[in-house]
Amino acid sequence: MASDWEIFYKQTFPPLEFDNVCERLRRWCQYHAAHKHKVALVTSGGTTVPLERNTVRFLDNFSVGTRGAASCEQFLQLGYAVVFVHREASVLPFARHLHPARVLDALAGLRPLVRCYRKAVLGDMLLAIPFSSLTSYLWYLRAVCECLEQETRHAPAALYLAAAVADYYIPEEKLSEHKLESCTGPLSIELELVPKMLLPMMNVWSPSLYVVSFKLETDVTKLLTKAKAALHKYGHHLVVGNLLQTRREQVTLVEPSSLCNKIHSASGEKSLSTSTTDEFSVETHILQLSDDNRSAGLEIEERIVMEICSRHESFIKNRCS
Repeated sequence: MASDWEIFYKQTFPPLEFDNVCERLRRWCQYHAAHKHKVALVTSGGTTVPLERNTVRFLDNFSVGTRGAASCEQFLQLGYAVVFVHREASVLPFARHLHPARVLDALAGLRPLVRCYRKAVLGDMLLAIPFSSLTSYLWYLRAVCECLEQETRHAPAALYLAAAVADYYIPEEKLSEHKLESCTGPLSIELELVPKMLLPMMNVWSPSLYVVSFKLETDVTKLLTKAKAALHKYGHHLVVGNLLQTRREQVTLVEPSSLCNKIHSASGEKSLSTSTTDEFSVETHILQLSDDNRSAGLEIEERIVMEICSRHESFIKNRCS
């Protein structure tokens, strides 16, 4: 019997440019594998859920991709080659600093960013793949995971899943062909759950890679419980937990206790707390910006990516030793 994620791919269609993008991705991965570069996938932005096949209306979320774009810059500055799978028209690495209303104020601090950008371009260190809908995102996600699994055996890649992926969607066969008519009265929509792709990611597409997911909540009492449940269920390596209200200033890294003696924190600090059940325990590490950090223009993504890269380096050493 086919699993829910297999049924999803059988019932949906890849983006029109899918084959061309996959060929470009394959060549890019092979180039960086030949040069022994560490590679990261960074996903960014929200995913739309169309209400019609000829789409006029769609469901969306508030994400504009700031976290993914900022994190992409940090990976590049730390020497990674990055596949940046991002929502069309979302915030982009480097370009995000050039807000039209503040461009003159930003010029003084742009020199280091320009150097990093030029290095990334000259070294072909950044491969950007845009998506729009939930379906196009999930087709590209699988393709990138499978390619990185195949091509980064010298140093298994890191998957940094910062995109805000829809939890619900309308299956293709239930979509209206044309624009929904408002004259027919109130609209009733039945949505189905999107399959959780961490399961095939960890077991089929990319079982050798280092996988980081994100968990956004509005209720602090649910954050650790849900992060721990995800790690237990899917078997990946780390959850970055954050609250909607404080996501720019504080995050919590949650990881299985069984991994903590094999990895090293960039800060050199031990995890701050442990949460244990009869079967599964996790350790947490809180990253927080001070008022001075924020005044100096530091972004929380710099701290997050430093910690992830430190753990990824240990993961590579353990895998390849």
